[in-house]
Amino acid sequence: MTEKEVVALVEPLVRHKAFPSTEEAVRELVAGFVLRQIDRYRERIAEFEKRHGMTFEQFGAYLKERSMTLTNGQLDRGHLDYPYQLFTDVPLLRWDNKEDAGDVTTAPHHFHNEEGNIFGRYFSNQ
Repeated sequence: MTEKEVVALVEPLVRHKAFPSTEEAVRELVAGFVLRQIDRYRERIAEFEKRHGMTFEQFGAYLKERSMTLTNGQLDRGHLDYPYQLFTDVPLLRWDNKEDAGDVTTAPHHFHNEEGNIFGRYFSNQ
């Protein structure tokens, strides 16, 4: 947008005394836009923090620690966790390879049903 187009847009606002000058109109309109964007992103940050259970700063610290682990070769590359869940407001079914499988024959691979029972098979009716 050219300067001439901007002036044409705000000129009616200045003419009707909404702003004392073209410069003031542009300054206030842009400032209002910026403040709305800041509010919008603060809301998004709050949603992410609630969803992930940590603040933005905590997430940054987590990423830094995780990257150090990867850089230092401290990650066990022989084991890749895979949790899969089916849930509504509570977990219904869960498949994973965590160490909580107990003595099932397929450990660490196992299945949790909606009652929390653990099976070595992927489905309790097999």
